[in-house]
Amino acid sequence: MKRTASVFKLLLAAIIFLQTFACKKGLVETQADSLFNESKNRSLATLTTRDIYVAGSEGGQAKYWKNGVGVTLPGGSDCYGITVVGTDVYACGTGGDPVTGKTSAVYWKNGVPTYLPYDNSFTAFASGIAVWAGDVYVTGRIDMFSNIGVYWKNGVAINLGNGEANSISIDNGDIYIANSDASNPSYWKNGVLVPLPALSNTSVVRVVASGGNVYATGSSGLRTKKGVLWRNGVRSELLSPTMSYGYAVAVDGFGNPVVVGTQGTSNQNICYWANDFGSPNILGFGQQITGRMGVTVDTQTGEIFACGSEYPGQAMYWIISPTGSITPVPLNPTTNNAFAYAIALGQ
Repeated sequence: MKRTASVFKLLLAAIIFLQTFACKKGLVETQADSLFNESKNRSLATLTTRDIYVAGSEGGQAKYWKNGVGVTLPGGSDCYGITVVGTDVYACGTGGDPVTGKTSAVYWKNGVPTYLPYDNSFTAFASGIAVWAGDVYVTGRIDMFSNIGVYWKNGVAINLGNGEANSISIDNGDIYIANSDASNPSYWKNGVLVPLPALSNTSVVRVVASGGNVYATGSSGLRTKKGVLWRNGVRSELLSPTMSYGYAVAVDGFGNPVVVGTQGTSNQNICYWANDFGSPNILGFGQQITGRMGVTVDTQTGEIFACGSEYPGQAMYWIISPTGSITPVPLNPTTNNAFAYAIALGQ
């Protein structure tokens, strides 16, 4: 009897051990599966849920859209530039200064406006914004007897001379600003004007610097406009069977430029150029109705994000996958009074 009881106790202990081991194994497997799925979901989130910010206007009111949801910017009529640093959203544009009563450059940090007058005497416009080492830079122009290029650093105006400061890019502390004066195609680097080789009637609308390389885009020509890309000062035309315009440029994770613009005699095809810069890739067949577009690249996923404005007033952005598939996203599907000027990604 005692022997039978001992055997029974041994069997019971073995059963308990096996059950405990099985439970622990199941728990370990569950934890492993959870970690795997979390990693998988994190990767998917990087590919599909990056916050997308588009600057523009709707109904004469400055605003931006975050993932398609509009955010009104008080005191502004247009929002031309946007950038995101951490959880802070910086945007710039034009509005009415309540103190001077004049049209003024303005930037918003998380929706709070800061007006950027110039000597309180002249009309000022803002067109681009960047943040570097905690400092806020805004580019623009002053409407005096002729246009004066200017940028503001933390609200303090810095005069660049004759021209139109149209966009800004900061690379390793160096400040690059596009000069859109059609009589003087160029950009400023740290306040020094750098001319670009060009044909007659050429304007430079965007500049971006990355890894010490400088890319600019615009258009040239009198009757037959051709989009242009400059890579470190070397000029090349954007291939197109008809007229074309380059409106914005970005750089991918391999240092290759991407340009968005239009082709056609009446800007009827919104498109982009990438990779070998062969024939343009069509984004939309609606007529682009402003001289402003935006583009940025997710350097981790290879996705391209572009924005523009289709006739008669449809703000749009497009997501272009690494395989070339295009997803159009209308921002005001029920109205015809909105415009998209610039695009940025959340961090």
